[in-house]
Amino acid sequence: MDRCGSAIPSRAVVHDRAVDPFDPADRLSAFSMSRTCCPYRLSMTRSCSTVVSSFLLALGLSVLPPFVLPGAAQTLTERLKQETPAELAEAARREGDAIRGAVIFARSDQGCAGCHSSGGVDQVGPDLSRLPSDRTDEGLIESILEPSRILREGFATTIVTTIDGNSIAIRTVAKDDARLVGREIAPPYRRREFLAAEIEAIETSSVSSMPDSLPNALKNRGEFLDLVRYLIELRDRSAANDVAERSEPLRREIDRTTLGLNLIDRLGCRSCHTIEAWERYAVGAITADRAPRLEQVAHRVDRSWLESFLLAPESTQPGTAMPDLLKGLADDERESAVDDLVSFLIAQGDRPFRRDPVDAEAAHRGEEIFALVGCVACHAPRDAMGRELPTPDSVPLGSIAPKYSIESLTEFLEHPHEVRPAGRMPDLQLDHFEASAIANYLLQEQQPADLAGAEIDRAAVARGEARFRSLGCSRCHDLIPAEPAPPIPIERIDRGCLGGEGGPWPHYTLSDDERVLIAEVLTSEADEPSKSRRIEFAMATLGCLACHERDGLGGVTSARDHFFQTSDINLGPQGRLPPSLTNVGDKLRPEWLRQVLVGGRSIRPYMATRMPRFGAENVEGLLTLFAEVDDRPARERSTPQDESETRRVGHELAGNTGLNCIACHTFRLEPSETMSAVDLTEMAERLQRDWFEEFLKAPQRFHPNTVMPSFWPGGRAIRTEILDGDTDRQIEALWVYLDEGRQANPPRGQKREPLRLTAGDVAVMLRRSYPDVGKRGIGVGLPSGINYVWDAEGMRLALLWHGDFADPAGVWLGQGHGNVRPLGTEVVKLPAGPELQYARRPWQPEQGRPSEPRFDGYTLDAERRPTFRCAVGELEVTDSIRESMRPDGRVGLTRTLTFSGTLPDEPLTFRLAVGTKIEPVDGEGFAIDDRWRVSVVEGPEVERTTDGDAISLRLTVDRAALERPWIIDYDW
Repeated sequence: MDRCGSAIPSRAVVHDRAVDPFDPADRLSAFSMSRTCCPYRLSMTRSCSTVVSSFLLALGLSVLPPFVLPGAAQTLTERLKQETPAELAEAARREGDAIRGAVIFARSDQGCAGCHSSGGVDQVGPDLSRLPSDRTDEGLIESILEPSRILREGFATTIVTTIDGNSIAIRTVAKDDARLVGREIAPPYRRREFLAAEIEAIETSSVSSMPDSLPNALKNRGEFLDLVRYLIELRDRSAANDVAERSEPLRREIDRTTLGLNLIDRLGCRSCHTIEAWERYAVGAITADRAPRLEQVAHRVDRSWLESFLLAPESTQPGTAMPDLLKGLADDERESAVDDLVSFLIAQGDRPFRRDPVDAEAAHRGEEIFALVGCVACHAPRDAMGRELPTPDSVPLGSIAPKYSIESLTEFLEHPHEVRPAGRMPDLQLDHFEASAIANYLLQEQQPADLAGAEIDRAAVARGEARFRSLGCSRCHDLIPAEPAPPIPIERIDRGCLGGEGGPWPHYTLSDDERVLIAEVLTSEADEPSKSRRIEFAMATLGCLACHERDGLGGVTSARDHFFQTSDINLGPQGRLPPSLTNVGDKLRPEWLRQVLVGGRSIRPYMATRMPRFGAENVEGLLTLFAEVDDRPARERSTPQDESETRRVGHELAGNTGLNCIACHTFRLEPSETMSAVDLTEMAERLQRDWFEEFLKAPQRFHPNTVMPSFWPGGRAIRTEILDGDTDRQIEALWVYLDEGRQANPPRGQKREPLRLTAGDVAVMLRRSYPDVGKRGIGVGLPSGINYVWDAEGMRLALLWHGDFADPAGVWLGQGHGNVRPLGTEVVKLPAGPELQYARRPWQPEQGRPSEPRFDGYTLDAERRPTFRCAVGELEVTDSIRESMRPDGRVGLTRTLTFSGTLPDEPLTFRLAVGTKIEPVDGEGFAIDDRWRVSVVEGPEVERTTDGDAISLRLTVDRAALERPWIIDYDW
């Protein structure tokens, strides 16, 4: 599979020319008559593209060096090879900076951390924190510049060809007669397992998966020396100290007792029976599951579906925990019982059930949200039409289109605990529009239906209430008060609910293994479980193990791994996968852990999967157990003699003259230049101090795949000139500084001098992400000092300002994830959404990216000023924005809009302005919120409308617009 999830085909087109591996197009075009190819997409990162070249070499393909004209500039790798390894090693010792090297090591454009997470387990490349002491400085340099010269044993590339024709490049980590286990050599470096029966061929290459052109991603020789110096420090400090052998926790499966208890909890057996084993495991750990609340079931579900469900629960909703309570009745009595029960349930609500048509655009957004925010951690993924795809260990939903309306499902997704208070369906903190999008996605197959409500038969309601009591419904559902009933003793495990025969008891559709699981729990010895076992039971019951690992149990499975995504790829797997909960009670302060489990607090905004809320009552016991099992007595420590000086040193260490923490970490919600690692100002509030100190000394021992470099490898400080290189005092200084939280002074390096991009004799243009605009902003700076941003997604004029043009540092220095910053002091922000809209169905913010108008590009005049083109149907529009001198000597913008082609069938309007205060100015158009003015020099009459506090000015696009252009002036 490629990095985007596409299979590598077994046959490919053959090209008849040499391939330049440094040409982005040619990286995709290295083919062989007898071998496979790797069709990586053009959007690959630098680190990924170098892996492609290595993969092609591993396949034995002829990848030629680039053709260089005489006198042409050499690559950095070629220049470095002109020096001897000894010369480079001496320069690295003399000039290299290990701290800067650590930051380079973590950068995604270099790709080191992806393959060599120091302290990592079963990685693509060797563990660089455990280099042998006899690996010389020169040897380190040779391994970077000529990685295939001496290939370390166990790190050859293996090409696995499967019986379905796919080829996958891996590093083999385990192999026996039954299976082959390896790590993909391309991002995201997934662990792969192949059964022997799936493999057609295996080939081992003598070419390293590490490309020999990797230094070309560095800026200069100085960065290369910094990186080498960091690797030297890693080797020296690890070799000088005993470093404990690292290994991934032994992967475990949930034991059968926990599985059985979980099943008993889900089926609600405790509503009728006393289950001693459940009580021993659950008391003080978790509350019992509770059946859905039925007060508003008439509004929540379709009456026809409810009738079918009561008549045949399992066939109507496969996998349901609801038993068949009517199986022991005669057929005619079953029908009448269902009518009575439904009448009773429908009569409880005061809101009718109604169906709304599916919104196709919302459904499309819902598909992405469903896949990313965490729904597929528990539920099976679905296709584009919302149909379930078979996936192991999924909580079944089945076809829910006949059950819900879009309105009722949206309400449930927004507030699941109002219907299911036990927290088994957690609250993913969806806003209304996200919940509505998911509801539209899941209900795409919904068919129109006549929902004319029937008259309520009061006699049937009374009979239904009596049946609700007599059938035992009130034991699980607390719809009506029920007299306490004594537990029903379990006399035989092969009769009643667990038997297959009919009778006056609930009938469950259970597999043979499920019956055995329950029987094993009921007949097991009454041993007292440890607190650790009770934690595992609570986590399994709440579904925590679908995302989180603890002591080798649970975690994201390979089948679902690709659904866990991040907005910051620089952070590696830690940026997209939920953290381990091993020793979480030792790591997090109790008050912070409570905020996480109860309130869903998160410090990882870059992670697409959300931490849900479970409800305070449902996790109270788990919070206590985490603290009791994991937490250790705090280490005794003295207060620094001079706390102010200690804090000053911590401030220095966090900055770019110290350990440069600010190069990777967020500070007061402001992301760093390199990546958006967790906020420094929340460290002390969140973490236990003892854990913090141990983590800094050996981050890979806690998180084997972290991109966090080690600044104290082997316990020895890299910055030996600060506090005499005393590791404990340096870490203490950092803590004292971070303990100030958001009151801490920003570290040096957080505020950088702005880059200034300005217009000269001609206009300057920058197409990147802008605040309040997004990634399709087109900024234009004009020589007169007038600047604007045109939004190529919203098809609108978005920002206006005077003065210098822009600071592009956020996108040029921040790995492309930041924003361009307008340098004007007063930036006018114009309304979001397309200016051209259909009058009868205007665009709404929740609709996301508009489908019309469509962007058709732009042309440049001799002064490099753009004229933008867009279209609505067959109506073509050009938008020319130029500076112009006003009679009073001021400079403003004049906008010329031309229309050609065919008008759409629906009335079309142009949004001129929106504000809360719009006043006409004599002869000068309109003043908007006392900040800017707009005037129509040539064009139709301005129409003024009001919607609440918002006032809009609009122009109608009619046939006259096809005959003459509109001219509009903007001043501010």
